[in-house]
Amino acid sequence: MSHSFVRRLAPVVLLLMIFSSCGGASSASTTTTLPPKIYKVGDTGPGGGTIFYKAATSFKCIDNDGLDKNNCTYLEVAPEDVHVGGVRASTTWTCFDFIGGTRTGIGAGELNTEQIIGSCTKPDGPAQLARAYATTVGVNTYRDWFLPSLEEVDLLCLMFANDPKSVYSDEGWWTKAQIGGCKGSYTPAANFTAGAYWSSSEKAESYGWHVHLYCGVNDNHLDKYYAAWVRTVRAF
Repeated sequence: MSHSFVRRLAPVVLLLMIFSSCGGASSASTTTTLPPKIYKVGDTGPGGGTIFYKAATSFKCIDNDGLDKNNCTYLEVAPEDVHVGGVRASTTWTCFDFIGGTRTGIGAGELNTEQIIGSCTKPDGPAQLARAYATTVGVNTYRDWFLPSLEEVDLLCLMFANDPKSVYSDEGWWTKAQIGGCKGSYTPAANFTAGAYWSSSEKAESYGWHVHLYCGVNDNHLDKYYAAWVRTVRAF
């Protein structure tokens, strides 16, 4: 399988050739470094998804597939959930031993994903499915998607499933359990479903963090044997 890559912040060289009208030819060249494209939250990202986070200062990311990135500014969410065989994938962690060291914060999802994959060789857990996900935009294929951390999924909930008229909000349910204020929605946007989504953040040996988009609740009492949906994100 062939791979196409993009190199972030690479300088673009523009050559200007000037030819004499009297038979002699001369040439001159000038080098112009184009500034990196500036995105805002809600824009379409390079991988074909939606920008849902822009950092005030860059955060650590991993150079996967030759994308030449070590520090990133944006998080982009994939345009759809992970599918297997044409069907939306609902999966358990598949490996149920304690991994340890995963974090919940924004910017942690990619490192969490690599840590999970390094400890579990089974191919069909949420982290493995996220890492195998790819999108092609134009001539470029993006294979650096990962399973978001808990707080990254919270941001997705706030952006795509935060219904101010949610039944849970109206009745005051779950108020203390809501992290970040997402009120949930039974009709989330961006092709999400009103269900539980995995994060890459462990809670304990047999438990991982979910976010329920229908009510905005962070949940860790459901163990790693629970099957939840998978939506990938990427950093750049």
